[in-house]
Amino acid sequence: MRAGASGAVPSFVKATLRRSRSTSSAANRGSLASSVIESRVTLAEFMEDDYWPRYAIPNLAVDTRRRHLEVWGGHLLPRVGDFQLRELTPLVIEDLVAQLSRQGVSADGQRRALLML
Repeated sequence: MRAGASGAVPSFVKATLRRSRSTSSAANRGSLASSVIESRVTLAEFMEDDYWPRYAIPNLAVDTRRRHLEVWGGHLLPRVGDFQLRELTPLVIEDLVAQLSRQGVSADGQRRALLML
């Protein structure tokens, strides 16, 4: 998976990340901290709406974005993408690591997934 030459999120990634939106939209959210506490934004929504356009595209090299998409699509989205940000507790993260380990994901793969979170 790779970002387009313009750095835009490829349409297949947007389609994969798209989830039903809650009543709290990006337009009516305040600061990032209040959006985490007050909204029902999922990790998938955050990745699509905030992380990718606000951080990844302007700050990361194309190869780094490609690796992030691989980790996201292969490890994080299927396991924790539907969790609301406020639900991502230390216990959930410990369970994620245990799942990755049981499924044979290398220690380096586990580390990369945790670094993305």
